[in-house]
Amino acid sequence: MDRNHIGRYEIQSELGRGGMATVYLAFDPRFRRQVAVKVLPDRFLNHPVLRKRFEREAQTIAALEHPAIVPVYDFGDEGDLLYLVMRYMPGGSLEARLRRGALSLSTTAAIVARLAQALDTVHARGIVHRDLKPANILFDAYDNAHLSDFGIVHLTEATTALTGEGLIGTPAYMSPEQVRGEGQIDARSDLYSLGIIIFEMLTGRQPYQANTPMATAMQHLTQPVPRLNTFRSGIPPAAESLIQTALAKDPEMRFASATSLAAQLKIAAQGTGETAPGGLFAVQSANEVPTVMEETSQVDRQAVGDRPLPGAKPGTAQTSASSQPGAGAQGARRHPPPAALSDRRSYQPWLLGGVVGVLAICALIITGYLLLSRILPGLQTAKAPQQAVQPLTTQPATEQAVISLPTTPSPFFEDTFSDPGSGWPVGNHTNGDYGYRADAYRIAISQPGELLWVTPARQASDAIFEVSAAHVGGSVENYFGLICRLQDADNFYYFVVTSQGNYTIGKYEQGRFNAFLPEGWASSALIRTDQSANLLRADCLSDQLAFYINGELVQQVRDQTFAQGEYGIIAAALAEPGTEISFDDFKAYAP
Repeated sequence: MDRNHIGRYEIQSELGRGGMATVYLAFDPRFRRQVAVKVLPDRFLNHPVLRKRFEREAQTIAALEHPAIVPVYDFGDEGDLLYLVMRYMPGGSLEARLRRGALSLSTTAAIVARLAQALDTVHARGIVHRDLKPANILFDAYDNAHLSDFGIVHLTEATTALTGEGLIGTPAYMSPEQVRGEGQIDARSDLYSLGIIIFEMLTGRQPYQANTPMATAMQHLTQPVPRLNTFRSGIPPAAESLIQTALAKDPEMRFASATSLAAQLKIAAQGTGETAPGGLFAVQSANEVPTVMEETSQVDRQAVGDRPLPGAKPGTAQTSASSQPGAGAQGARRHPPPAALSDRRSYQPWLLGGVVGVLAICALIITGYLLLSRILPGLQTAKAPQQAVQPLTTQPATEQAVISLPTTPSPFFEDTFSDPGSGWPVGNHTNGDYGYRADAYRIAISQPGELLWVTPARQASDAIFEVSAAHVGGSVENYFGLICRLQDADNFYYFVVTSQGNYTIGKYEQGRFNAFLPEGWASSALIRTDQSANLLRADCLSDQLAFYINGELVQQVRDQTFAQGEYGIIAAALAEPGTEISFDDFKAYAP
Protein backbone atom coordinates (compact mmCIF):
# COMPACT_ATOMS: atom_id res chain seq x y z
CA MET A 1 0.00 0.00 0.00
CA ASP A 2 1.29 3.49 -0.80
CA ARG A 3 0.19 6.60 0.99
CA ASN A 4 -1.99 7.62 -1.98
CA HIS A 5 -4.16 4.50 -1.89
CA ILE A 6 -6.18 2.55 0.64
CA GLY A 7 -7.27 -0.63 -1.05
CA ARG A 8 -8.58 0.38 -4.45
CA TYR A 9 -9.48 3.86 -3.22
CA GLU A 10 -7.37 6.80 -4.40
CA ILE A 11 -6.83 9.28 -1.55
CA GLN A 12 -7.45 12.90 -2.58
CA SER A 13 -7.39 14.88 0.68
CA GLU A 14 -7.97 14.70 4.42
CA LEU A 15 -11.48 15.67 5.51
CA GLY A 16 -11.08 15.49 9.27
CA ARG A 17 -9.29 13.92 12.19
CA GLY A 18 -10.57 12.90 15.61
CA GLY A 19 -9.82 10.67 18.55
CA MET A 20 -11.33 7.57 16.98
CA ALA A 21 -10.59 7.97 13.28
CA THR A 22 -9.20 10.01 10.41
CA VAL A 23 -11.44 10.61 7.41
CA TYR A 24 -10.17 11.04 3.86
CA LEU A 25 -11.85 12.09 0.63
CA ALA A 26 -11.09 9.39 -1.94
CA PHE A 27 -12.03 8.30 -5.44
CA ASP A 28 -13.46 4.85 -6.17
CA PRO A 29 -12.29 3.92 -9.70
CA ARG A 30 -14.63 0.94 -9.91
CA PHE A 31 -17.80 2.98 -9.58
CA ARG A 32 -16.18 6.27 -10.56
CA ARG A 33 -17.44 8.23 -7.57
CA GLN A 34 -16.05 10.09 -4.59
CA VAL A 35 -16.26 8.37 -1.22
CA ALA A 36 -15.25 9.04 2.38
CA VAL A 37 -12.73 6.59 3.85
CA LYS A 38 -12.61 6.42 7.65
CA VAL A 39 -9.32 4.97 8.94
CA LEU A 40 -9.26 3.65 12.51
CA PRO A 41 -6.35 4.02 14.96
CA ASP A 42 -3.50 1.51 15.06
CA ARG A 43 -4.64 0.03 18.37
CA PHE A 44 -7.54 -1.70 16.57
CA LEU A 45 -5.20 -3.37 14.09
CA ASN A 46 -2.82 -4.75 16.73
CA HIS A 47 -5.48 -6.06 19.11
CA PRO A 48 -7.10 -9.35 17.95
CA VAL A 49 -10.26 -8.76 20.04
CA LEU A 50 -10.74 -5.29 18.59
CA ARG A 51 -10.13 -6.51 15.03
CA LYS A 52 -12.92 -9.05 15.51
CA ARG A 53 -15.20 -6.39 16.94
CA PHE A 54 -14.38 -4.11 14.04
CA GLU A 55 -15.56 -6.71 11.53
CA ARG A 56 -18.74 -7.39 13.50
CA GLU A 57 -19.57 -3.72 13.98
CA ALA A 58 -18.78 -2.90 10.35
CA GLN A 59 -21.23 -5.56 9.18
CA THR A 60 -23.91 -4.17 11.50
CA ILE A 61 -23.36 -0.61 10.30
CA ALA A 62 -23.34 -1.62 6.64
CA ALA A 63 -26.68 -3.39 7.10
CA LEU A 64 -28.42 -0.21 8.30
CA GLU A 65 -30.62 1.17 5.53
CA HIS A 66 -32.47 4.45 5.88
CA PRO A 67 -32.55 7.63 3.77
CA ALA A 68 -31.23 9.62 6.75
CA ILE A 69 -28.31 7.32 7.61
CA VAL A 70 -24.97 7.68 5.81
CA PRO A 71 -24.56 4.34 3.99
CA VAL A 72 -21.42 2.23 4.38
CA TYR A 73 -20.22 0.84 1.05
CA ASP A 74 -17.23 -1.26 2.08
CA PHE A 75 -14.80 -2.12 4.89
CA GLY A 76 -11.51 -3.97 5.16
CA ASP A 77 -7.86 -3.89 6.16
CA GLU A 78 -4.93 -2.75 4.07
CA GLY A 79 -1.42 -3.24 5.41
CA ASP A 80 -1.44 -1.56 8.80
CA LEU A 81 -4.88 0.07 8.40
CA LEU A 82 -8.50 -0.82 9.17
CA TYR A 83 -11.00 1.26 7.25
CA LEU A 84 -14.66 1.91 6.45
CA VAL A 85 -15.83 3.35 3.12
CA MET A 86 -18.92 5.56 3.22
CA ARG A 87 -20.88 7.90 0.99
CA TYR A 88 -19.17 11.26 0.65
CA MET A 89 -21.33 14.04 2.12
CA PRO A 90 -20.27 17.30 0.43
CA GLY A 91 -22.61 19.45 2.52
CA GLY A 92 -20.38 19.20 5.57
CA SER A 93 -21.40 18.66 9.18
CA LEU A 94 -23.90 20.29 11.50
CA GLU A 95 -20.94 21.12 13.73
CA ALA A 96 -19.49 23.30 10.96
CA ARG A 97 -22.83 25.04 10.44
CA LEU A 98 -23.22 25.80 14.12
CA ARG A 99 -19.87 27.58 14.13
CA ARG A 100 -21.66 30.26 12.09
CA GLY A 101 -24.39 30.63 14.71
CA ALA A 102 -27.74 29.29 15.86
CA LEU A 103 -30.44 28.03 13.48
CA SER A 104 -34.08 29.09 13.24
CA LEU A 105 -36.68 27.04 15.06
CA SER A 106 -38.30 25.95 11.79
CA THR A 107 -34.97 24.83 10.29
CA THR A 108 -34.13 22.96 13.48
CA ALA A 109 -37.53 21.23 13.43
CA ALA A 110 -37.11 20.18 9.79
CA ILE A 111 -33.65 18.68 10.40
CA VAL A 112 -34.74 16.87 13.56
CA ALA A 113 -37.87 15.47 11.87
CA ARG A 114 -35.68 13.76 9.27
CA LEU A 115 -33.14 12.43 11.77
CA ALA A 116 -35.82 11.21 14.18
CA GLN A 117 -37.10 8.72 11.62
CA ALA A 118 -33.64 7.21 11.30
CA LEU A 119 -33.13 7.03 15.05
CA ASP A 120 -36.42 5.26 15.68
CA THR A 121 -35.64 2.80 12.89
CA VAL A 122 -32.31 1.73 14.40
CA HIS A 123 -33.67 1.82 17.94
CA ALA A 124 -36.37 -0.66 16.86
CA ARG A 125 -33.52 -3.00 15.91
CA GLY A 126 -31.94 -2.66 19.36
CA ILE A 127 -29.09 -0.44 18.14
CA VAL A 128 -28.06 2.63 20.16
CA HIS A 129 -25.74 5.24 18.65
CA ARG A 130 -24.12 6.33 21.96
CA ASP A 131 -22.27 9.28 20.44
CA LEU A 132 -24.83 11.57 18.83
CA LYS A 133 -23.34 15.03 18.27
CA PRO A 134 -23.30 17.71 15.55
CA ALA A 135 -20.06 16.31 14.10
CA ASN A 136 -21.92 13.06 13.35
CA ILE A 137 -24.76 14.81 11.49
CA LEU A 138 -23.75 15.31 7.85
CA PHE A 139 -25.44 16.94 4.86
CA ASP A 140 -25.52 15.66 1.30
CA ALA A 141 -25.38 17.72 -1.89
CA TYR A 142 -29.13 18.41 -1.61
CA ASP A 143 -28.86 19.70 1.97
CA ASN A 144 -30.52 16.60 3.48
CA ALA A 145 -29.28 15.69 6.97
CA HIS A 146 -27.88 12.20 7.70
CA LEU A 147 -26.67 10.40 10.81
CA SER A 148 -23.21 8.83 10.70
CA ASP A 149 -20.85 6.73 12.84
CA PHE A 150 -23.37 4.21 14.15
CA GLY A 151 -21.47 1.57 16.08
CA ILE A 152 -18.05 3.23 15.83
CA VAL A 153 -18.09 4.18 19.50
CA HIS A 154 -18.62 0.52 20.43
CA LEU A 155 -15.17 -0.28 19.09
CA THR A 156 -13.50 1.76 21.82
CA GLU A 157 -15.31 0.29 24.82
CA ALA A 158 -12.82 -2.49 25.41
CA THR A 159 -9.86 -0.10 25.84
CA THR A 160 -11.26 3.20 27.19
CA ALA A 161 -11.92 4.22 30.79
CA LEU A 162 -14.22 6.86 32.21
CA THR A 163 -11.46 9.47 32.73
CA GLY A 164 -10.55 12.59 30.77
CA GLU A 165 -10.52 12.09 27.03
CA GLY A 166 -11.15 8.42 27.56
CA LEU A 167 -14.86 9.00 28.11
CA ILE A 168 -16.99 6.66 26.03
CA GLY A 169 -18.88 9.24 24.02
CA THR A 170 -18.50 13.00 23.88
CA PRO A 171 -18.91 14.68 27.31
CA ALA A 172 -20.94 17.65 26.07
CA TYR A 173 -23.63 15.33 24.65
CA MET A 174 -23.56 12.39 27.08
CA SER A 175 -26.66 11.30 28.99
CA PRO A 176 -26.52 11.09 32.80
CA GLU A 177 -26.63 7.29 32.60
CA GLN A 178 -23.60 7.31 30.31
CA VAL A 179 -21.72 9.52 32.74
CA ARG A 180 -22.55 7.11 35.57
CA GLY A 181 -21.12 4.30 33.48
CA GLU A 182 -24.28 2.22 33.51
CA GLY A 183 -23.88 -0.98 31.52
CA GLN A 184 -27.35 -1.03 29.94
CA ILE A 185 -27.68 2.09 27.79
CA ASP A 186 -30.87 2.20 25.69
CA ALA A 187 -32.52 4.43 23.11
CA ARG A 188 -33.43 7.06 25.70
CA SER A 189 -29.76 7.94 26.01
CA ASP A 190 -29.73 8.89 22.31
CA LEU A 191 -32.87 10.98 22.82
CA TYR A 192 -31.09 12.91 25.57
CA SER A 193 -28.16 13.58 23.22
CA LEU A 194 -30.63 14.71 20.55
CA GLY A 195 -32.07 17.15 23.08
CA ILE A 196 -28.60 18.58 23.69
CA ILE A 197 -28.14 19.00 19.94
CA ILE A 198 -31.50 20.79 19.64
CA PHE A 199 -30.47 23.11 22.48
CA GLU A 200 -27.26 23.95 20.62
CA MET A 201 -29.06 24.42 17.29
CA LEU A 202 -31.43 26.95 18.86
CA THR A 203 -28.92 28.86 21.02
CA GLY A 204 -25.55 28.37 19.30
CA ARG A 205 -24.03 26.87 22.45
CA GLN A 206 -24.13 23.70 24.52
CA PRO A 207 -26.17 23.74 27.74
CA TYR A 208 -23.31 22.46 29.91
CA GLN A 209 -19.78 23.85 29.64
CA ALA A 210 -16.78 23.46 31.94
CA ASN A 211 -12.97 23.57 31.87
CA THR A 212 -12.44 19.82 31.55
CA PRO A 213 -14.31 16.98 29.84
CA MET A 214 -14.98 15.30 33.18
CA ALA A 215 -16.36 18.49 34.72
CA THR A 216 -18.66 18.92 31.71
CA ALA A 217 -19.84 15.34 32.02
CA MET A 218 -20.62 15.77 35.71
CA GLN A 219 -22.85 18.75 35.01
CA HIS A 220 -25.25 16.42 33.21
CA LEU A 221 -25.69 14.71 36.59
CA THR A 222 -25.80 17.69 38.93
CA GLN A 223 -26.95 20.84 37.13
CA PRO A 224 -30.53 21.78 36.17
CA VAL A 225 -31.39 22.20 32.53
CA PRO A 226 -30.68 25.82 31.46
CA ARG A 227 -33.48 27.85 29.94
CA LEU A 228 -33.30 28.50 26.21
CA ASN A 229 -34.39 32.11 26.72
CA THR A 230 -31.28 32.70 28.82
CA PHE A 231 -29.25 32.56 25.62
CA ARG A 232 -31.81 33.52 22.96
CA SER A 233 -34.91 35.64 23.36
CA GLY A 234 -38.22 34.86 21.72
CA ILE A 235 -38.16 31.09 22.21
CA PRO A 236 -41.80 29.93 22.59
CA PRO A 237 -42.84 28.18 25.83
CA ALA A 238 -43.55 24.97 23.90
CA ALA A 239 -39.88 24.74 22.91
CA GLU A 240 -38.76 25.42 26.49
CA SER A 241 -41.03 22.64 27.74
CA LEU A 242 -39.76 20.26 25.06
CA ILE A 243 -36.13 20.79 26.09
CA GLN A 244 -36.95 20.20 29.76
CA THR A 245 -38.55 16.87 28.84
CA ALA A 246 -35.82 15.81 26.42
CA LEU A 247 -33.06 16.54 28.98
CA ALA A 248 -34.75 14.98 32.00
CA LYS A 249 -32.20 13.33 34.28
CA ASP A 250 -34.50 10.33 34.68
CA PRO A 251 -34.81 8.39 31.39
CA GLU A 252 -38.40 7.48 32.28
CA MET A 253 -39.37 11.15 32.08
CA ARG A 254 -38.08 11.69 28.52
CA PHE A 255 -39.91 11.32 25.23
CA ALA A 256 -40.95 7.80 24.23
CA SER A 257 -39.47 8.12 20.75
CA ALA A 258 -37.48 10.46 18.56
CA THR A 259 -40.44 11.04 16.26
CA SER A 260 -42.66 12.13 19.15
CA LEU A 261 -39.96 14.63 20.16
CA ALA A 262 -39.70 15.84 16.56
CA ALA A 263 -43.48 16.25 16.26
CA GLN A 264 -43.59 18.45 19.37
CA LEU A 265 -40.70 20.52 18.06
CA LYS A 266 -42.56 21.03 14.80
CA ILE A 267 -45.65 22.20 16.67
CA ALA A 268 -43.50 24.66 18.63
CA ALA A 269 -42.05 25.97 15.36
CA GLN A 270 -45.51 26.47 13.87
CA GLY A 271 -46.40 28.70 16.80
CA THR A 272 -43.68 31.16 15.77
CA GLY A 273 -45.09 31.76 12.31
CA GLU A 274 -41.90 30.50 10.67
CA THR A 275 -42.22 28.22 7.67
CA ALA A 276 -40.30 24.97 7.79
CA PRO A 277 -39.32 23.33 4.53
CA GLY A 278 -41.67 20.55 3.44
CA GLY A 279 -44.24 18.78 5.58
CA LEU A 280 -43.94 16.18 8.26
CA PHE A 281 -43.90 12.64 6.97
CA ALA A 282 -43.76 9.38 8.84
CA VAL A 283 -43.12 5.77 8.12
CA GLN A 284 -45.00 3.30 10.24
CA SER A 285 -45.59 -0.40 10.32
CA ALA A 286 -48.95 -1.38 8.86
CA ASN A 287 -48.71 -4.80 10.45
CA GLU A 288 -50.88 -4.00 13.46
CA VAL A 289 -53.83 -2.79 11.39
CA PRO A 290 -56.94 -4.97 11.87
CA THR A 291 -57.19 -7.66 9.25
CA VAL A 292 -59.17 -7.12 6.06
CA MET A 293 -61.28 -10.28 5.87
CA GLU A 294 -62.81 -11.99 2.85
CA GLU A 295 -66.58 -11.55 2.52
CA THR A 296 -67.43 -15.01 3.78
CA SER A 297 -68.12 -16.54 7.15
CA GLN A 298 -66.34 -19.74 6.10
CA VAL A 299 -62.87 -18.18 5.89
CA ASP A 300 -60.58 -17.67 8.86
CA ARG A 301 -57.62 -15.46 8.06
CA GLN A 302 -54.62 -14.72 10.19
CA ALA A 303 -54.28 -11.05 11.09
CA VAL A 304 -51.56 -9.24 9.23
CA GLY A 305 -50.25 -8.18 12.61
CA ASP A 306 -49.45 -11.79 13.45
CA ARG A 307 -46.29 -11.48 11.36
CA PRO A 308 -43.32 -10.16 13.35
CA LEU A 309 -43.20 -6.38 13.20
CA PRO A 310 -40.13 -4.61 11.80
CA GLY A 311 -37.54 -4.52 14.52
CA ALA A 312 -39.05 -7.35 16.51
CA LYS A 313 -36.64 -9.80 18.02
CA PRO A 314 -36.60 -13.18 16.26
CA GLY A 315 -39.09 -15.56 17.78
CA THR A 316 -41.20 -12.89 19.51
CA ALA A 317 -44.55 -12.87 17.74
CA GLN A 318 -46.26 -9.50 17.96
CA THR A 319 -49.91 -9.47 17.03
CA SER A 320 -52.72 -7.05 16.60
CA ALA A 321 -55.09 -9.09 18.73
CA SER A 322 -55.52 -6.40 21.35
CA SER A 323 -56.61 -3.92 18.69
CA GLN A 324 -59.56 -6.11 17.77
CA PRO A 325 -62.06 -6.67 20.58
CA GLY A 326 -62.68 -10.34 21.07
CA ALA A 327 -59.79 -11.51 18.92
CA GLY A 328 -58.07 -14.68 19.90
CA ALA A 329 -54.48 -15.00 21.04
CA GLN A 330 -53.27 -15.24 17.45
CA GLY A 331 -55.49 -12.42 16.19
CA ALA A 332 -57.63 -14.65 13.93
CA ARG A 333 -61.27 -13.60 13.51
CA ARG A 334 -64.30 -15.11 11.83
CA HIS A 335 -65.91 -12.35 9.81
CA PRO A 336 -69.63 -12.82 9.05
CA PRO A 337 -70.96 -11.63 5.68
CA PRO A 338 -71.19 -7.84 6.07
CA ALA A 339 -74.59 -6.29 5.47
CA ALA A 340 -74.87 -4.07 2.41
CA LEU A 341 -74.33 -0.47 3.39
CA SER A 342 -75.47 1.20 0.17
CA ASP A 343 -79.00 1.84 1.47
CA ARG A 344 -78.07 2.80 5.03
CA ARG A 345 -78.94 6.31 6.19
CA SER A 346 -78.93 8.21 9.44
CA TYR A 347 -82.14 10.15 10.11
CA GLN A 348 -82.36 12.68 12.94
CA PRO A 349 -85.49 12.84 15.16
CA TRP A 350 -85.99 16.56 14.60
CA LEU A 351 -85.90 16.14 10.82
CA LEU A 352 -88.24 13.19 10.85
CA GLY A 353 -90.59 15.02 13.18
CA GLY A 354 -90.63 18.00 10.85
CA VAL A 355 -91.46 15.81 7.88
CA VAL A 356 -94.22 14.10 9.84
CA GLY A 357 -95.64 17.46 10.86
CA VAL A 358 -95.61 18.94 7.38
CA LEU A 359 -97.16 15.84 5.88
CA ALA A 360 -99.78 15.75 8.59
CA ILE A 361 -100.79 19.34 7.98
CA CYS A 362 -100.95 18.81 4.23
CA ALA A 363 -102.99 15.68 4.74
CA LEU A 364 -105.34 17.50 7.07
CA ILE A 365 -105.92 20.29 4.56
CA ILE A 366 -106.34 17.99 1.59
CA THR A 367 -108.13 14.94 2.84
CA GLY A 368 -109.08 15.62 6.41
CA TYR A 369 -108.75 13.59 9.50
CA LEU A 370 -109.59 10.23 7.94
CA LEU A 371 -106.77 10.31 5.42
CA LEU A 372 -104.38 11.63 8.08
CA SER A 373 -105.21 8.74 10.38
CA ARG A 374 -104.21 6.36 7.58
CA ILE A 375 -100.89 8.10 6.91
CA LEU A 376 -99.66 8.44 10.49
CA PRO A 377 -99.10 4.69 11.15
CA GLY A 378 -96.96 4.47 8.05
CA LEU A 379 -94.94 7.43 9.12
CA GLN A 380 -94.30 5.93 12.53
CA THR A 381 -92.77 2.85 10.95
CA ALA A 382 -90.60 5.11 8.78
CA LYS A 383 -88.53 5.89 11.86
CA ALA A 384 -86.88 2.48 11.70
CA PRO A 385 -84.10 3.40 9.25
CA GLN A 386 -82.54 5.77 11.79
CA GLN A 387 -81.46 2.70 13.75
CA ALA A 388 -79.64 1.14 10.76
CA VAL A 389 -76.31 2.70 11.69
CA GLN A 390 -75.77 2.84 15.42
CA PRO A 391 -73.08 5.24 16.60
CA LEU A 392 -70.20 3.27 18.12
CA THR A 393 -68.67 5.39 20.86
CA THR A 394 -66.08 5.30 23.57
CA GLN A 395 -68.45 7.49 25.60
CA PRO A 396 -72.16 6.87 26.34
CA ALA A 397 -74.05 7.06 23.05
CA THR A 398 -75.96 10.27 22.40
CA GLU A 399 -77.58 11.84 19.37
CA GLN A 400 -75.00 12.97 16.81
CA ALA A 401 -75.36 15.58 14.09
CA VAL A 402 -74.81 14.71 10.45
CA ILE A 403 -72.95 17.69 8.97
CA SER A 404 -73.78 18.70 5.42
CA LEU A 405 -71.37 20.85 3.44
CA PRO A 406 -72.70 24.15 2.11
CA THR A 407 -73.96 24.21 -1.46
CA THR A 408 -70.98 26.39 -2.45
CA PRO A 409 -68.35 25.47 0.15
CA SER A 410 -65.33 27.67 0.81
CA PRO A 411 -62.40 25.52 2.02
CA PHE A 412 -59.83 27.15 4.28
CA PHE A 413 -57.20 24.91 2.65
CA GLU A 414 -57.23 23.15 -0.70
CA ASP A 415 -54.65 21.61 -3.01
CA THR A 416 -55.00 20.16 -6.50
CA PHE A 417 -51.35 19.00 -6.31
CA SER A 418 -50.60 20.74 -9.60
CA ASP A 419 -47.93 22.89 -7.89
CA PRO A 420 -44.96 20.80 -6.63
CA GLY A 421 -44.19 23.59 -4.19
CA SER A 422 -47.55 23.62 -2.45
CA GLY A 423 -46.15 22.28 0.79
CA TRP A 424 -46.42 18.49 0.84
CA PRO A 425 -43.17 16.54 1.35
CA VAL A 426 -41.33 14.80 -1.46
CA GLY A 427 -38.88 11.96 -0.94
CA ASN A 428 -37.84 8.35 -1.06
CA HIS A 429 -37.80 5.82 1.74
CA THR A 430 -36.53 2.26 1.87
CA ASN A 431 -40.17 1.13 2.02
CA GLY A 432 -41.58 3.48 -0.60
CA ASP A 433 -41.72 6.99 -2.00
CA TYR A 434 -44.09 9.95 -2.03
CA GLY A 435 -44.47 13.16 -4.02
CA TYR A 436 -46.17 15.06 -6.83
CA ARG A 437 -46.83 13.28 -10.09
CA ALA A 438 -49.03 14.09 -13.10
CA ASP A 439 -51.02 16.81 -11.31
CA ALA A 440 -51.69 14.53 -8.37
CA TYR A 441 -49.88 13.31 -5.26
CA ARG A 442 -48.81 9.69 -5.12
CA ILE A 443 -47.69 7.39 -2.35
CA ALA A 444 -46.03 4.14 -3.40
CA ILE A 445 -45.33 1.39 -0.86
CA SER A 446 -42.71 -1.14 -1.90
CA GLN A 447 -42.71 -3.42 1.16
CA PRO A 448 -45.59 -5.49 2.60
CA GLY A 449 -46.81 -4.53 6.04
CA GLU A 450 -45.66 -0.90 5.74
CA LEU A 451 -47.46 2.41 5.55
CA LEU A 452 -46.65 6.04 4.84
CA TRP A 453 -48.57 9.10 5.93
CA VAL A 454 -47.88 12.70 4.98
CA THR A 455 -49.22 16.10 6.03
CA PRO A 456 -49.01 19.63 4.59
CA ALA A 457 -47.64 20.85 7.95
CA ARG A 458 -50.96 22.42 8.97
CA GLN A 459 -53.17 21.93 12.02
CA ALA A 460 -56.88 22.06 12.75
CA SER A 461 -59.19 21.21 15.63
CA ASP A 462 -62.73 21.06 14.19
CA ALA A 463 -62.72 20.56 10.42
CA ILE A 464 -64.02 18.48 7.53
CA PHE A 465 -61.53 16.94 5.10
CA GLU A 466 -62.04 15.58 1.59
CA VAL A 467 -59.74 13.93 -0.92
CA SER A 468 -60.15 12.01 -4.15
CA ALA A 469 -58.10 8.80 -3.92
CA ALA A 470 -57.51 5.94 -6.34
CA HIS A 471 -55.46 2.75 -6.44
CA VAL A 472 -53.45 3.20 -9.64
CA GLY A 473 -50.93 0.37 -9.59
CA GLY A 474 -49.59 -2.70 -7.87
CA SER A 475 -51.26 -4.95 -5.35
CA VAL A 476 -54.88 -4.55 -4.27
CA GLU A 477 -53.85 -5.74 -0.80
CA ASN A 478 -53.81 -2.20 0.56
CA TYR A 479 -55.64 0.57 2.35
CA PHE A 480 -55.65 4.35 1.92
CA GLY A 481 -57.49 7.43 3.06
CA LEU A 482 -57.39 10.38 5.46
CA ILE A 483 -55.93 11.11 8.89
CA CYS A 484 -56.75 13.94 11.28
CA ARG A 485 -55.64 15.32 14.64
CA LEU A 486 -52.19 13.85 14.30
CA GLN A 487 -50.24 14.43 17.53
CA ASP A 488 -47.09 12.59 16.52
CA ALA A 489 -46.05 9.41 14.74
CA ASP A 490 -47.93 7.27 17.27
CA ASN A 491 -51.24 9.11 17.74
CA PHE A 492 -53.94 10.10 15.21
CA TYR A 493 -57.40 9.24 13.82
CA TYR A 494 -57.66 7.36 10.51
CA PHE A 495 -60.44 6.88 7.90
CA VAL A 496 -59.42 4.34 5.25
CA VAL A 497 -60.76 2.10 2.49
CA THR A 498 -59.25 -0.84 0.64
CA SER A 499 -59.11 -1.65 -3.07
CA GLN A 500 -61.21 -4.73 -2.30
CA GLY A 501 -64.25 -2.81 -1.02
CA ASN A 502 -63.68 -2.60 2.74
CA TYR A 503 -63.45 0.39 5.05
CA THR A 504 -62.71 1.20 8.68
CA ILE A 505 -62.41 4.16 11.03
CA GLY A 506 -60.29 4.21 14.16
CA LYS A 507 -57.45 5.73 16.11
CA TYR A 508 -53.75 4.95 16.17
CA GLU A 509 -52.95 5.49 19.84
CA GLN A 510 -49.59 4.94 21.49
CA GLY A 511 -48.40 3.04 18.45
CA ARG A 512 -51.37 0.64 18.24
CA PHE A 513 -54.32 0.51 15.83
CA ASN A 514 -57.75 0.56 17.48
CA ALA A 515 -60.62 0.17 15.03
CA PHE A 516 -63.98 1.60 16.12
CA LEU A 517 -65.97 -0.96 14.11
CA PRO A 518 -66.88 -4.09 16.11
CA GLU A 519 -65.53 -6.40 13.39
CA GLY A 520 -62.51 -4.22 12.63
CA TRP A 521 -63.56 -3.72 9.00
CA ALA A 522 -66.84 -3.57 7.08
CA SER A 523 -67.56 -3.92 3.38
CA SER A 524 -69.40 -1.37 1.26
CA ALA A 525 -70.73 -1.37 -2.29
CA LEU A 526 -70.03 2.36 -2.31
CA ILE A 527 -66.29 1.76 -2.73
CA ARG A 528 -65.10 1.70 -6.33
CA THR A 529 -62.72 -1.21 -6.84
CA ASP A 530 -61.89 -0.68 -10.53
CA GLN A 531 -59.02 1.81 -10.03
CA SER A 532 -61.36 4.77 -10.45
CA ALA A 533 -61.25 7.48 -7.79
CA ASN A 534 -63.19 7.39 -4.53
CA LEU A 535 -64.24 10.64 -2.86
CA LEU A 536 -63.40 10.22 0.83
CA ARG A 537 -64.57 12.61 3.54
CA ALA A 538 -63.62 12.67 7.22
CA ASP A 539 -65.47 14.84 9.73
CA CYS A 540 -63.40 15.63 12.83
CA LEU A 541 -65.77 17.84 14.83
CA SER A 542 -65.37 18.11 18.58
CA ASP A 543 -65.74 14.52 19.86
CA GLN A 544 -67.70 13.43 16.77
CA LEU A 545 -66.04 11.59 13.89
CA ALA A 546 -67.81 10.60 10.68
CA PHE A 547 -66.68 8.85 7.51
CA TYR A 548 -68.28 9.41 4.09
CA ILE A 549 -67.49 7.41 0.95
CA ASN A 550 -68.55 8.89 -2.39
CA GLY A 551 -71.06 11.18 -0.73
CA GLU A 552 -72.69 8.61 1.59
CA LEU A 553 -72.25 8.42 5.35
CA VAL A 554 -71.00 4.96 6.34
CA GLN A 555 -70.00 5.40 9.98
CA GLN A 556 -70.26 7.82 12.90
CA VAL A 557 -68.38 7.48 16.16
CA ARG A 558 -67.69 9.58 19.23
CA ASP A 559 -64.26 9.77 20.84
CA GLN A 560 -62.44 12.39 22.92
CA THR A 561 -58.83 11.15 22.76
CA PHE A 562 -57.40 13.79 20.38
CA ALA A 563 -58.70 17.37 20.31
CA GLN A 564 -56.58 18.86 17.52
CA GLY A 565 -53.51 18.22 15.40
CA GLU A 566 -52.26 17.91 11.84
CA TYR A 567 -54.23 16.39 8.99
CA GLY A 568 -53.17 14.52 5.88
CA ILE A 569 -53.33 11.35 3.82
CA ILE A 570 -52.23 7.77 4.39
CA ALA A 571 -51.54 4.63 2.33
CA ALA A 572 -50.33 1.12 3.17
CA ALA A 573 -49.49 -2.24 1.64
CA LEU A 574 -50.75 -5.31 3.47
CA ALA A 575 -49.86 -8.91 2.59
CA GLU A 576 -48.26 -8.11 -0.77
CA PRO A 577 -45.66 -5.50 -1.75
CA GLY A 578 -45.89 -2.83 -4.40
CA THR A 579 -49.05 -0.72 -4.20
CA GLU A 580 -49.46 2.83 -5.50
CA ILE A 581 -52.18 5.29 -4.48
CA SER A 582 -52.95 8.60 -6.21
CA PHE A 583 -54.52 11.50 -4.27
CA ASP A 584 -56.09 14.60 -5.79
CA ASP A 585 -58.25 17.63 -4.87
CA PHE A 586 -57.56 17.74 -1.14
CA LYS A 587 -59.87 20.15 0.71
CA ALA A 588 -60.32 21.20 4.34
CA TYR A 589 -63.50 23.00 5.42
CA ALA A 590 -64.52 24.76 8.59
CA PRO A 591 -67.70 23.18 10.03
